[in-house]
Amino acid sequence: INKPIILEERVGIKPYNDVFDEKQLKCLTDNIYFEARNEKDAGKKAVAFVTLNRTNDDDYPSTICGVVYHKTNKYNCQFSWTCTKSRAIKYPDLYKKCRQIAVNVLMNYGHIPDLTKGATYFRRHNVRQHWERNIKITFTTRNHVFYRI
Repeated sequence: INKPIILEERVGIKPYNDVFDEKQLKCLTDNIYFEARNEKDAGKKAVAFVTLNRTNDDDYPSTICGVVYHKTNKYNCQFSWTCTKSRAIKYPDLYKKCRQIAVNVLMNYGHIPDLTKGATYFRRHNVRQHWERNIKITFTTRNHVFYRI
């Protein structure tokens, strides 16, 4: 059974009846923008799915912002952009597109197919980890590999 995404400040998005936290939406949008702004829509959606899939995994926090800013230790960020000092939105139109994707995936999560097939990890094609021998690749994009362990 999937554990629910914890919502704090509830904000309605029309035309949907569902509500969610605007802060959580911003964290999801930021993660899509900083991790996948140069990807096609499928790559952006895949990052959204990985982020939301982690909220349902006991190894991660249960909120979107908790997942995005989760550190395994003082210096190891789950998403590299969260450890950098520069977080400027240089491409507002791309950010707006990332927000649209974030809203769509967040509002329909669990009702639309997860193109990552439940992935909770992704990496750039050119980055390999020594522990990756047992990964199950579930989806690839131009720049990223999505997988489960």
